[in-house]
Amino acid sequence: ITGRVNFGYDETVQSVFEEMKLFLLDYFKDDPWLSKHPPLIEKGVMKGNPAYVPPETEVVKLVERVITDVKQFDDFIYQYHGSSEVRLPNNYGHTPTVGIGPNCGGLGTRDQIEWVDLEDYIAGIKIAAGLIIDWCCE
Repeated sequence: ITGRVNFGYDETVQSVFEEMKLFLLDYFKDDPWLSKHPPLIEKGVMKGNPAYVPPETEVVKLVERVITDVKQFDDFIYQYHGSSEVRLPNNYGHTPTVGIGPNCGGLGTRDQIEWVDLEDYIAGIKIAAGLIIDWCCE
């Protein structure tokens, strides 16, 4: 049996693995067969620990401002990256990162159809350009 776990930024792969292992072994201890033949519990494919960038971080504030300038409203800022590769520069390079982009059809679900409205596509280009100009030219 294979399981997948996403977890909060204040935990690690090892701490979650140990907690899950202890829970499962405790859960099976009263089973007549499993108590004598406990399952082998091991880590499979690991993607890494999640990342979190506090909302007061300079790059998050910049992204908020540029999105507001382009779209004329405060959009949703999600600075927690539990399983996307956006977390890697933050965790291993100590570089604050944010993921930006439009909602794309079934992205984030099991739906294989991904699409972006033309208006969101153009707004994304304007946001990317604004971020480059503001970050690099200030």
